[in-house]
Amino acid sequence: MRRVGTREFKNRAAKYMDEASKGRSILVTKRGKPLVKVSRPDPEPGPPLMDVLKRLELEGKIRLAKGSLSKFRPVKIRGKSASQTLLEDRR
Repeated sequence: MRRVGTREFKNRAAKYMDEASKGRSILVTKRGKPLVKVSRPDPEPGPPLMDVLKRLELEGKIRLAKGSLSKFRPVKIRGKSASQTLLEDRR
């Protein structure tokens, strides 16, 4: 955490605000004693995900799955793979 005096902070506030927005904390001191800490705010928590999904389902915008998903089985293809075909097309 970077320590900065009040006069230095006042004169270069924009620079220190930019640093704080990048995730670095700044401790502003007055006569060597900590006065205030400048940092990025904590994100505000939103509503729980399931509440949002249920609301969207009631509005008819989505349909929630009723059961569990089946096990994934890749589709077998004949011939060259898609990545091999893409590489040949790039040449």
